[in-house]
Amino acid sequence: MVFSVIMPVYNKAPYLARAVESVLSQEHLAELIAIDDGSTDGSGELLDTLAKRDHRLVVVHQKNAGVSATRNRGLSLATGDYICFLDGDDLLDHGFFGKAYGVIEDSLPDITFFAYRKLRDNGVCVDIPSPTRGTVTTADALKSCYFHQIETGYLGCASNKLVKASLAKSCLFDTSLRLAEDLDYWVKVLDKAEVCTFSELYAFTYVQSVAGSSCFDKVDYPSQLRVRVGYKKLLEKKVSGFFAEDLLREISRFVYYSAADACLISKAEGKAVVRSLFAGDADRKKLYTKGLGVFQKTVVWLIKHGIYSAAVALIRAKQRFRGQRNV
Repeated sequence: MVFSVIMPVYNKAPYLARAVESVLSQEHLAELIAIDDGSTDGSGELLDTLAKRDHRLVVVHQKNAGVSATRNRGLSLATGDYICFLDGDDLLDHGFFGKAYGVIEDSLPDITFFAYRKLRDNGVCVDIPSPTRGTVTTADALKSCYFHQIETGYLGCASNKLVKASLAKSCLFDTSLRLAEDLDYWVKVLDKAEVCTFSELYAFTYVQSVAGSSCFDKVDYPSQLRVRVGYKKLLEKKVSGFFAEDLLREISRFVYYSAADACLISKAEGKAVVRSLFAGDADRKKLYTKGLGVFQKTVVWLIKHGIYSAAVALIRAKQRFRGQRNV
């Protein structure tokens, strides 16, 4: 059993050598597939230099296509039995694969979840432990991860899991997403998984950096809504009777933000977006308003009941009052 690591690289030169070394020092490594996604800071040239020292480092150069397309290309090239994703500024823990081998070899789960650390810009390191231990069904894995996802983003983390290659390759990252593409991918993988293992081992250190972060990009709320609805449907399918209240509230907020953003463009755009948010009436009629502010609750209630014109009129009146638009 060997492991493949897929590393998308875009302008990570200051961190790259250390990240690569953290992978090449591992046991049971099939290859590190490092894909230079059109870097302009010398990252690509550095990868070529490092590859001359170790044949397990496979370097690919491409025009900038984004992290999702880059990971998808890595999936197509991976030859290992299990796959791990790692960004070009993050660090695998020393000896991780050797220890993970012992965790996986007995039950050969579809997905193995691990603990990890977040190293913040200010130097503070925060431990993110696994929410449970042992081998469980996908339903139990989802229940265990639900509140941990709310608090830490654990389920949607790209790099705290080892996934069977056949399963990983059967799903793709959505190249249209700029945020939450990791959560969207793992929702698709978990939909096909049957057996999951949780380990207390620490897999990697996630180096949080404001530079290069997408957290300040304008949010595409309809896309984020689609990701959360997919997550909700997975929970409904896999976990009988589970009430995901926080997720339902988040979905309703994304409905409101989607409508509000569209209304800033025009009344017609507001109506068009609101009507297009859900593929059918069933999901719209399940919108959850408990815990929302009074204004958001009113707008979401109107959308829930198909009263789109009133919802748009209410939003635009508030925007006019706040001076967010002139007409």
